[in-house]
Amino acid sequence: MTGTGTVARLLPATAVVAAVAVVVGYTSLADTTTRLLLVAAVIFFGAAVWRTPRLDATTARGLGAGAVFLGAYLTGPVLVAATTKPSAAVVVVLTYLPPFLALLVFAALGMGVGAAGVGVVVPSVLVTLLVVAGAGPGTIAGLLLVVAVPAAVVAVWAPPLWARPSAATGVLAATAVVGVGVLPLSAVAGSDDDSWRWSGQLDGWGVVLVIAGMLVVAVLGLVAVLRRDGAVGVLAGSALVVAPLPATMLDLPISGVGALWVVPVAALVVAGVGLALPAVRGVLGRVAGWLRPGGGTSVAAVTAVAGVAAVTIVTEVLPTLDLSRVLRGSITLAVYLAVTVVARRTQGVPGAVQAAFVLLGLGLTRPMLWIVGVGDPFNLPALVLECVVDLAAIGMLLRRHPRPGVAAAMGYLLIVDFTGFLRYALTPRDIELALTSTPWQSMAVFGPVLLVGVLGLLLVAFHRAEHMVARGQAMVAVAMAASGFTMLRLLLAYFGPEDTAARNALASSLAPVTPNMGAVELLLRHEPDQGVLGWILGLVVIAVLGAATTAMPANTGLVAAIVLFIVPATQVLAALMIDRGAFEVFLWGAVGVAAVLAVVTYLLVLRVPVDDGPVPEVAEEDRPQQAGSPDGRE
Repeated sequence: MTGTGTVARLLPATAVVAAVAVVVGYTSLADTTTRLLLVAAVIFFGAAVWRTPRLDATTARGLGAGAVFLGAYLTGPVLVAATTKPSAAVVVVLTYLPPFLALLVFAALGMGVGAAGVGVVVPSVLVTLLVVAGAGPGTIAGLLLVVAVPAAVVAVWAPPLWARPSAATGVLAATAVVGVGVLPLSAVAGSDDDSWRWSGQLDGWGVVLVIAGMLVVAVLGLVAVLRRDGAVGVLAGSALVVAPLPATMLDLPISGVGALWVVPVAALVVAGVGLALPAVRGVLGRVAGWLRPGGGTSVAAVTAVAGVAAVTIVTEVLPTLDLSRVLRGSITLAVYLAVTVVARRTQGVPGAVQAAFVLLGLGLTRPMLWIVGVGDPFNLPALVLECVVDLAAIGMLLRRHPRPGVAAAMGYLLIVDFTGFLRYALTPRDIELALTSTPWQSMAVFGPVLLVGVLGLLLVAFHRAEHMVARGQAMVAVAMAASGFTMLRLLLAYFGPEDTAARNALASSLAPVTPNMGAVELLLRHEPDQGVLGWILGLVVIAVLGAATTAMPANTGLVAAIVLFIVPATQVLAALMIDRGAFEVFLWGAVGVAAVLAVVTYLLVLRVPVDDGPVPEVAEEDRPQQAGSPDGRE
């Protein structure tokens, strides 16, 4: 079996290069039938790899599932092209249906990434179909709440096979209802008056929607922590730290914002009372046991709820209030300091959760810019003080909680800081010069994510301890995810909707998950320079090397981040090569490298002895935690 060693590292790296070759080859084909044959071959190959007895179950399942999903993803456009004059709704269904079916199969086989993927696709498709049908934001939000509430009920009561996709569906639908997180509704639906305005004018029905949506997010986030469901936890966490779009992108207050306070303030009060009164804490323990039979609570867990609620208030609610920038930054920094002190005194997962929220909050709200620079991203003293504060927070929190989730939050924060400095150093102060493209502007976009990815790889290379490797992989995963969303932003700029307001709204929805967004927007004022091509190729190398680390140990989060990056990155590279008349070189270069690696890998795999025993469908560590079982790993 190839759990470790050269073959185990070479296989995922070869898979990434092969994916690039497949996407480039797919782009070069104009005939629908030929494209369909290509994606069918990719899916068949993935299924064969999944069942091979020459690889261990984890490696075979990961590579096979990746190939099957890539083929399914590329099948959608083929089906659209084969349909005669399809309506907008048919285009949406045909595009999403093949990858949705692939994710559904993965979920049925017990793969966590499949369950999370199903949960992401369902509300996304629903929102898109409703927008195509001409539904308004209020109608869409109401229908999404109808989806979110039953999904939350199923997530709490159903067996794990149904609970995980239901939890992901409920969280994402609820975040869209509220207008926050990774699917802010206004980014898709806009409003009748202004595509930039948040869809939730919080009066009457809007108040009910926001409170109910935040309550669903809070409950499912708690369920995710209790059941150690990292994918759902990330989705829920995004809704608790990302403010509505106008507050983050335009620095605008939102009228009637009191509804946003209800759930986080209630959670803070209940947690405070629970810490003071053991009887109340006992009731909270019974609630935790109801959400996960066999579970319970503790002082540390209740403290974590209070810390997360406090961070949610300053990251999501405070920016929506009409406060002076200095006052807002001061309050935010004071809350972060208090939660940091508590996190350092809290052991285990509860302390790590608070630490991750603080680091993410520092990257999203950047309080020192408000206190010293009054919101000016080019104020050098503010940038220096921000970096000092952020590094101090990283040192205090990561040393106390050396966990992958905290390392991932650190990676996000480092990208924000590096981008701030590079953007300051590489953007001319003179407005005439700022409007002129320079070869260095792309460095502010891609340099920070590349640097964080390299730091993660170095951590993996020079530390053999499993917890250090996991930290390095988490940093690479953040770099790949940020790069993937950057690629999506570039695709949106080059091939997105012609309507400027719609394009801006869609672009703003990527801001929270693109920590280098400010530099991206400056870059997009000009035609892409030669440096863009080199930086993207450098990130592809990081993706290949990052994939090679997934053999020690397996890391589905890193694999998902690499997939998120590699597909849009290949499309951007193909577009740039076409513009430069070098597409043929790119095509045959990618195919040639992939072919050489594939032959070498195949010859090495042939030397691996075949295990005559049955190949398990799902490795035990990838199964969802069963009700009443002991706590799983973080």
